[in-house]
Amino acid sequence: MRALFELRKLAETILTPLNLSLMLLAIGLLRRRRAIVLCGFLLLVTAASPPVSNSLAAFLERQYPHLRPEQCPAADAVVALGGFAGEKKQFPGELQWYDATDRFEAAVKLFRAGKAPVLILPDVEPWSGEAHTIGALLRQAAVDHGVPADAIRLTRLVHTTADEAEDVRDYLRRTGGHRIILVTSAVHMGRAAFLFQQAGIDIVPFPVDYQSNTWEWRWENFVPSASGLEQVEAYLHEILGDAVYHVLSVVTPRAPASR
Repeated sequence: MRALFELRKLAETILTPLNLSLMLLAIGLLRRRRAIVLCGFLLLVTAASPPVSNSLAAFLERQYPHLRPEQCPAADAVVALGGFAGEKKQFPGELQWYDATDRFEAAVKLFRAGKAPVLILPDVEPWSGEAHTIGALLRQAAVDHGVPADAIRLTRLVHTTADEAEDVRDYLRRTGGHRIILVTSAVHMGRAAFLFQQAGIDIVPFPVDYQSNTWEWRWENFVPSASGLEQVEAYLHEILGDAVYHVLSVVTPRAPASR
Protein backbone atom coordinates (compact mmCIF):
# COMPACT_ATOMS: atom_id res chain seq x y z
CA MET A 1 0.00 0.00 0.00
CA ARG A 2 2.86 2.34 0.79
CA ALA A 3 4.09 1.81 -2.76
CA LEU A 4 0.71 2.89 -4.12
CA PHE A 5 0.82 6.12 -2.11
CA GLU A 6 4.32 6.85 -3.37
CA LEU A 7 3.17 6.05 -6.91
CA ARG A 8 0.31 8.50 -6.46
CA LYS A 9 2.70 11.27 -5.37
CA LEU A 10 4.96 10.55 -8.31
CA ALA A 11 2.05 10.51 -10.73
CA GLU A 12 0.72 13.80 -9.34
CA THR A 13 4.15 15.37 -9.80
CA ILE A 14 4.62 14.15 -13.35
CA LEU A 15 1.06 14.36 -14.61
CA THR A 16 0.23 17.89 -13.53
CA PRO A 17 -0.55 19.90 -16.66
CA LEU A 18 2.24 22.39 -15.95
CA ASN A 19 4.98 19.79 -15.47
CA LEU A 20 3.77 17.61 -18.32
CA SER A 21 3.60 20.56 -20.72
CA LEU A 22 7.07 21.74 -19.68
CA MET A 23 8.45 18.26 -20.30
CA LEU A 24 6.87 18.18 -23.75
CA LEU A 25 8.25 21.63 -24.55
CA ALA A 26 11.74 20.63 -23.39
CA ILE A 27 11.71 17.37 -25.33
CA GLY A 28 10.37 19.10 -28.42
CA LEU A 29 13.02 21.82 -28.29
CA LEU A 30 15.85 19.38 -27.61
CA ARG A 31 14.78 17.07 -30.42
CA ARG A 32 13.67 19.95 -32.66
CA ARG A 33 10.23 18.46 -33.09
CA ARG A 34 7.68 21.19 -33.67
CA ALA A 35 4.78 18.83 -33.18
CA ILE A 36 5.88 17.98 -29.65
CA VAL A 37 6.44 21.65 -28.83
CA LEU A 38 2.96 22.44 -30.15
CA CYS A 39 1.43 19.68 -28.02
CA GLY A 40 3.12 21.05 -24.92
CA PHE A 41 1.94 24.56 -25.67
CA LEU A 42 -1.64 23.48 -26.39
CA LEU A 43 -1.76 21.38 -23.21
CA LEU A 44 -0.65 24.34 -21.11
CA VAL A 45 -3.13 26.74 -22.72
CA THR A 46 -6.00 24.26 -22.49
CA ALA A 47 -5.36 23.42 -18.82
CA ALA A 48 -5.22 27.12 -17.94
CA SER A 49 -8.55 27.87 -19.63
CA PRO A 50 -11.53 28.59 -17.35
CA PRO A 51 -13.92 26.22 -19.22
CA VAL A 52 -11.67 23.27 -18.33
CA SER A 53 -11.41 24.09 -14.61
CA ASN A 54 -15.12 24.87 -14.40
CA SER A 55 -16.04 21.59 -16.08
CA LEU A 56 -13.82 19.55 -13.76
CA ALA A 57 -15.27 21.30 -10.71
CA ALA A 58 -18.83 20.65 -11.90
CA PHE A 59 -17.98 16.99 -12.52
CA LEU A 60 -16.68 16.53 -8.96
CA GLU A 61 -19.49 18.52 -7.36
CA ARG A 62 -22.29 16.51 -9.00
CA GLN A 63 -21.56 13.39 -6.93
CA TYR A 64 -23.68 14.46 -3.95
CA PRO A 65 -26.68 16.82 -3.81
CA HIS A 66 -26.60 20.21 -2.18
CA LEU A 67 -28.44 20.41 1.15
CA ARG A 68 -29.70 23.25 3.27
CA PRO A 69 -29.30 22.89 7.05
CA GLU A 70 -33.05 22.36 7.56
CA GLN A 71 -32.97 19.48 5.05
CA CYS A 72 -30.14 17.67 6.81
CA PRO A 73 -31.04 14.58 8.91
CA ALA A 74 -29.87 14.38 12.51
CA ALA A 75 -26.73 12.41 13.43
CA ASP A 76 -24.43 11.59 16.32
CA ALA A 77 -21.81 14.20 15.35
CA VAL A 78 -21.00 16.89 12.82
CA VAL A 79 -17.53 16.45 11.33
CA ALA A 80 -15.76 19.34 9.61
CA LEU A 81 -12.82 18.07 7.58
CA GLY A 82 -9.54 19.98 7.74
CA GLY A 83 -8.01 22.26 5.18
CA PHE A 84 -9.87 25.45 6.06
CA ALA A 85 -7.42 27.05 8.51
CA GLY A 86 -3.85 27.06 9.76
CA GLU A 87 -1.63 29.06 12.05
CA LYS A 88 -0.35 32.43 10.87
CA LYS A 89 3.38 32.07 10.37
CA GLN A 90 4.11 35.69 11.23
CA PHE A 91 1.71 35.72 14.22
CA PRO A 92 1.92 32.37 16.08
CA GLY A 93 -1.22 31.60 18.04
CA GLU A 94 -3.55 33.24 15.50
CA LEU A 95 -5.68 31.46 12.92
CA GLN A 96 -5.12 31.92 9.21
CA TRP A 97 -8.42 31.18 7.46
CA TYR A 98 -8.24 29.62 4.00
CA ASP A 99 -10.68 29.58 1.09
CA ALA A 100 -12.59 26.56 2.44
CA THR A 101 -13.89 28.29 5.58
CA ASP A 102 -17.39 27.24 4.50
CA ARG A 103 -16.54 23.86 6.07
CA PHE A 104 -16.18 25.40 9.52
CA GLU A 105 -19.11 27.79 9.19
CA ALA A 106 -21.50 25.12 7.89
CA ALA A 107 -20.50 22.65 10.61
CA VAL A 108 -21.11 25.25 13.33
CA LYS A 109 -24.45 26.17 11.76
CA LEU A 110 -25.53 22.52 11.70
CA PHE A 111 -24.58 22.07 15.34
CA ARG A 112 -26.45 25.20 16.39
CA ALA A 113 -29.46 23.98 14.41
CA GLY A 114 -29.55 20.91 16.68
CA LYS A 115 -28.54 18.40 14.01
CA ALA A 116 -25.98 16.70 16.28
CA PRO A 117 -24.84 16.97 19.92
CA VAL A 118 -21.12 16.93 19.10
CA LEU A 119 -18.93 18.99 16.78
CA ILE A 120 -15.72 17.26 15.67
CA LEU A 121 -12.90 19.49 14.45
CA PRO A 122 -9.49 18.46 13.08
CA ASP A 123 -6.28 18.78 15.05
CA VAL A 124 -4.01 18.93 12.02
CA GLU A 125 -0.30 18.15 12.05
CA PRO A 126 1.66 21.38 11.50
CA TRP A 127 3.22 21.92 8.13
CA SER A 128 6.70 23.34 7.67
CA GLY A 129 6.84 26.78 9.23
CA GLU A 130 3.88 26.29 11.58
CA ALA A 131 4.82 26.18 15.24
CA HIS A 132 1.75 24.51 16.72
CA THR A 133 -1.23 22.33 15.85
CA ILE A 134 -4.42 24.30 15.30
CA GLY A 135 -6.87 22.24 17.35
CA ALA A 136 -6.95 24.60 20.33
CA LEU A 137 -7.36 27.60 18.03
CA LEU A 138 -10.26 25.96 16.20
CA ARG A 139 -11.89 25.01 19.51
CA GLN A 140 -11.75 28.63 20.64
CA ALA A 141 -13.12 29.81 17.29
CA ALA A 142 -16.07 27.43 17.64
CA VAL A 143 -16.71 28.64 21.19
CA ASP A 144 -16.66 32.21 19.87
CA HIS A 145 -19.34 31.11 17.38
CA GLY A 146 -21.62 29.89 20.16
CA VAL A 147 -20.67 26.21 20.47
CA PRO A 148 -20.29 25.01 24.09
CA ALA A 149 -16.73 23.89 24.83
CA ASP A 150 -17.90 20.53 26.22
CA ALA A 151 -19.65 19.76 22.90
CA ILE A 152 -16.44 20.15 20.87
CA ARG A 153 -14.15 17.22 20.20
CA LEU A 154 -10.78 17.41 18.47
CA THR A 155 -9.38 14.55 16.42
CA ARG A 156 -5.96 13.16 17.14
CA LEU A 157 -3.18 14.72 15.08
CA VAL A 158 -4.09 14.03 11.46
CA HIS A 159 -2.51 14.76 8.13
CA THR A 160 -4.84 13.20 5.56
CA THR A 161 -8.55 12.56 5.06
CA ALA A 162 -7.89 8.86 5.64
CA ASP A 163 -6.46 9.75 9.07
CA GLU A 164 -9.60 11.72 9.89
CA ALA A 165 -11.84 8.82 8.86
CA GLU A 166 -9.92 6.41 11.11
CA ASP A 167 -10.11 8.75 14.09
CA VAL A 168 -13.85 9.36 13.69
CA ARG A 169 -14.43 5.61 13.32
CA ASP A 170 -12.59 4.99 16.60
CA TYR A 171 -14.58 7.73 18.32
CA LEU A 172 -17.90 6.26 17.19
CA ARG A 173 -16.89 2.82 18.38
CA ARG A 174 -16.05 4.21 21.83
CA THR A 175 -19.27 6.18 22.13
CA GLY A 176 -21.68 3.76 20.44
CA GLY A 177 -22.55 6.20 17.66
CA HIS A 178 -22.88 5.28 14.02
CA ARG A 179 -23.89 8.28 11.90
CA ILE A 180 -22.14 11.57 11.21
CA ILE A 181 -22.82 14.62 9.10
CA LEU A 182 -19.74 14.94 6.91
CA VAL A 183 -18.94 18.54 5.97
CA THR A 184 -16.32 19.29 3.34
CA SER A 185 -15.87 21.07 0.02
CA ALA A 186 -18.08 19.73 -2.76
CA VAL A 187 -15.10 18.91 -4.98
CA HIS A 188 -13.57 16.90 -2.12
CA MET A 189 -16.76 15.15 -1.01
CA GLY A 190 -16.49 12.19 -3.39
CA ARG A 191 -13.09 11.09 -2.08
CA ALA A 192 -13.95 11.94 1.54
CA ALA A 193 -17.27 10.09 1.49
CA PHE A 194 -15.60 7.01 0.01
CA LEU A 195 -12.95 6.94 2.74
CA PHE A 196 -15.47 7.36 5.56
CA GLN A 197 -17.73 4.67 4.10
CA GLN A 198 -14.74 2.35 3.75
CA ALA A 199 -14.11 2.93 7.44
CA GLY A 200 -17.61 1.60 8.13
CA ILE A 201 -19.18 4.95 9.00
CA ASP A 202 -22.75 5.87 8.10
CA ILE A 203 -22.51 9.40 6.66
CA VAL A 204 -24.82 12.22 5.68
CA PRO A 205 -22.81 14.13 3.03
CA PHE A 206 -23.13 17.90 3.43
CA PRO A 207 -21.08 19.45 0.61
CA VAL A 208 -20.17 23.14 0.80
CA ASP A 209 -17.67 25.54 -0.80
CA TYR A 210 -18.94 25.07 -4.37
CA GLN A 211 -16.43 26.28 -6.94
CA SER A 212 -18.10 25.77 -10.32
CA ASN A 213 -20.10 28.62 -11.81
CA THR A 214 -23.00 28.94 -14.19
CA TRP A 215 -21.31 29.34 -17.54
CA GLU A 216 -21.57 32.64 -19.39
CA TRP A 217 -20.40 32.96 -22.99
CA ARG A 218 -18.12 35.95 -22.63
CA TRP A 219 -14.73 36.30 -24.25
CA GLU A 220 -12.88 36.82 -20.96
CA ASN A 221 -14.08 33.40 -19.80
CA PHE A 222 -11.83 31.81 -22.41
CA VAL A 223 -8.63 33.66 -21.48
CA PRO A 224 -6.05 31.27 -19.91
CA SER A 225 -4.93 32.22 -16.41
CA ALA A 226 -2.62 31.05 -13.66
CA SER A 227 -5.61 30.61 -11.33
CA GLY A 228 -7.31 28.39 -13.89
CA LEU A 229 -4.21 26.20 -14.12
CA GLU A 230 -3.98 26.01 -10.31
CA GLN A 231 -7.63 24.94 -10.05
CA VAL A 232 -7.24 22.25 -12.71
CA GLU A 233 -4.27 20.78 -10.86
CA ALA A 234 -6.27 20.78 -7.60
CA TYR A 235 -9.21 19.00 -9.23
CA LEU A 236 -6.95 16.45 -10.88
CA HIS A 237 -5.47 15.81 -7.43
CA GLU A 238 -8.95 14.87 -6.21
CA ILE A 239 -9.63 12.63 -9.21
CA LEU A 240 -6.28 10.88 -8.97
CA GLY A 241 -6.56 10.48 -5.19
CA ASP A 242 -10.03 8.98 -5.57
CA ALA A 243 -8.69 6.49 -8.10
CA VAL A 244 -5.83 5.45 -5.81
CA TYR A 245 -8.13 4.91 -2.83
CA HIS A 246 -10.47 2.79 -4.95
CA VAL A 247 -7.48 0.63 -5.91
CA LEU A 248 -6.50 0.36 -2.25
CA SER A 249 -10.02 -0.69 -1.33
CA VAL A 250 -9.66 -3.74 -3.56
CA VAL A 251 -6.59 -5.01 -1.68
CA THR A 252 -7.57 -3.78 1.81
CA PRO A 253 -10.42 -5.38 3.77
CA ARG A 254 -13.29 -3.01 4.53
CA ALA A 255 -13.65 -2.01 8.17
CA PRO A 256 -16.71 -3.38 9.98
CA ALA A 257 -19.56 -0.94 10.38
CA SER A 258 -19.45 1.18 13.52
CA ARG A 259 -23.10 0.67 14.37
